[in-house]
Amino acid sequence: MKNLLLILFLTFPFVAKSQVWVNKGAVWHYQWSGVSFGGFHKIEYEKDTMIAGKLCNKLTPLDYRFTTNEKHEIVPLGNFKMKSQYTYVNGDTVFYLVNNKFYVLYNFGAKPGDTWNIGVDTNAYKCSKSFVKVDSIGTININSKAYRWISLSTLPNSSMGLRGKIIERYGAAEDYLFPTERNCNTNMVVDFTAYTFSCFQDENFPLYNVLNKDCEYLLKLGVEEKKAVVEVYPIPTRDILHFRNFGDNIWDIRIYTISGWEVYAQKTKLTELDLSDSKDGVYFLKAADSAGNVILKKVIKIK
Repeated sequence: MKNLLLILFLTFPFVAKSQVWVNKGAVWHYQWSGVSFGGFHKIEYEKDTMIAGKLCNKLTPLDYRFTTNEKHEIVPLGNFKMKSQYTYVNGDTVFYLVNNKFYVLYNFGAKPGDTWNIGVDTNAYKCSKSFVKVDSIGTININSKAYRWISLSTLPNSSMGLRGKIIERYGAAEDYLFPTERNCNTNMVVDFTAYTFSCFQDENFPLYNVLNKDCEYLLKLGVEEKKAVVEVYPIPTRDILHFRNFGDNIWDIRIYTISGWEVYAQKTKLTELDLSDSKDGVYFLKAADSAGNVILKKVIKIK
């Protein structure tokens, strides 16, 4: 009996602290924006598969991409299957496959100041091996349960990196799920893609939606509907946005930030909209009437 109690005592702390990783049915959504394009990545758990003796989760991203035409209308470009990623968990650590070798992706047992090699070594942009550092740690309550988090930064001269808070239940909460490119060449200006976490869920984890919006709201903004012959100008604008040819219909007008927040909603026959109090940046405008006419525009507010 004493031996049994000793075994239980020694193993209990490990069980209590062991990493909780994703289950079947896992789906992530990360919004992204670049210079000419934007959209979201939908990462889905496909299946379990054995690689080098490790039972791995196969995670496959789909890139839903949008752009705008010369009239600043939002144009869906379709979705594109990206390279699958493979992860497995051992204790507090999530590993991922890089060039046929497993490296540490996240270590939730790490302490502030700890570093690890994320497995990417390249001379692109004069960068080389990639290391991340733990800046801080803590816990967060999601869906009535407490989960650990670590906050990471990328060490100088790394070609790839991770940034911000990483939560043990699903991963990156501020940047992208996997490492993204970095630039070490101070003589070169590079516009990298910016990522923002929006949603996660799996079979045992209810939807966690930090935007409180549809995880795929851009698909609704970019749906093919009957286009209205209405002018919206000037784009970009410093203050007043004008509408021409609205006719006598009452329009449901909504404006969203690039992250999907609704900042304006009104049903009206308006001919102009004052954006002088709005922050500078890119917005999406959607207007529709009861007859099914629709306007989809990218609006740029400048100083």
